[in-house]
Amino acid sequence: MAWRAVIILFLGLASAPAAAAEVRYVTDRLLLGLYEAPDASTKSQQTLVSGTPLEVLETTKHYARVRTPEGTEGWVKSAFLVAEEPPRLAFTRLQEEKQALDRHLQTTLKELEVAQKERARLAAELETTGTTVTKQSEQLSALERTNARYRARLNREQPTVPLYWALAGSVLALSVGAVVTQRVIDFRIRRRHGGFRIH
Repeated sequence: MAWRAVIILFLGLASAPAAAAEVRYVTDRLLLGLYEAPDASTKSQQTLVSGTPLEVLETTKHYARVRTPEGTEGWVKSAFLVAEEPPRLAFTRLQEEKQALDRHLQTTLKELEVAQKERARLAAELETTGTTVTKQSEQLSALERTNARYRARLNREQPTVPLYWALAGSVLALSVGAVVTQRVIDFRIRRRHGGFRIH
């Protein structure tokens, strides 16, 4: 029998932290008094509105010792505590979340519209650039073909002179140049000295 008592005691101690971690909500459409003792005849410390989350620290038959989100501890009637968030509070929270999501959606749609316009502008610019590049490539090809034709024509029409004729022409040109230069100098000297040649 003693071991049964030990097991029951152990189970009771093991379940104590779970009870301490419980969260309960003030039931819907209610103002609930928070008392210093488990007795409604004592003065209320605080009035809790519907939907206030309370951490349950201890429970008795009709009361529960709780802690508010601000850290205040006291006793409330456990009949007015529920395990689930009251529908009105949940509805208000969901409405706020929906409004936030709607705002986010509108912002995202505007950003998408701006991105689509920018994409269309870039596509048009790319098309224009591609057309310009194509035209410039065609013009370059045409110029290269024209240049090749001129080079071929120049090669065909270029006069070919034998090397000995080129050398003979150079010697003749130098000789004529020397004679002409000598005559010009002689003429200028005579003119300066009254027609006499001075050596």
